[in-house]
Amino acid sequence: MKKKLTENERKTYEFIRSGIRKGYPPSVREICDHCGFRSTSTAHRMINMLTEKGYLEKVSNLNRALRLAGGDSEKVPVLGQIDKSMPLLAAEQVERYIDFVPSADHPGELFAVTADSDIPEKALLNGDLIIAEEGAKCSEGDVCVCFGSDGRAQVKLFDGERAVGKAVAVIRML
Repeated sequence: MKKKLTENERKTYEFIRSGIRKGYPPSVREICDHCGFRSTSTAHRMINMLTEKGYLEKVSNLNRALRLAGGDSEKVPVLGQIDKSMPLLAAEQVERYIDFVPSADHPGELFAVTADSDIPEKALLNGDLIIAEEGAKCSEGDVCVCFGSDGRAQVKLFDGERAVGKAVAVIRML
């Protein structure tokens, strides 16, 4: 299991991952601007920490020569108990990251949650890990992540409620 990221490391990783998904990693100055770092040495330190922790790989000593560790896979945050008063992908809500190879391009951020009940219509079982795309449009009958009346995230079939993510994959541990 990978080491847990600090808030600045997570913010840096998410920004780099987003850039790579769009075609190329951001420059050190772009990282500084996005993350609010005053010095490029801070951005370099974050990149080095992400490399040491196994989230990034440096291809060579060239500028922007970064890639996500694990080849084509992405590190997807697995969210624990979600507090809807915080941003969905806040560091406090991330329990760990898993490697995931998406089968399609997803413009929204991916996250994972554990199903807390069975959905027989879609062959989902309690305990399945649901990979969802944040902000994706849901239609009637889609498997989605919604906030229940108790403020907890729930995996369920879309029924018109506000969804925070649409399921794009299911991982079942045997």
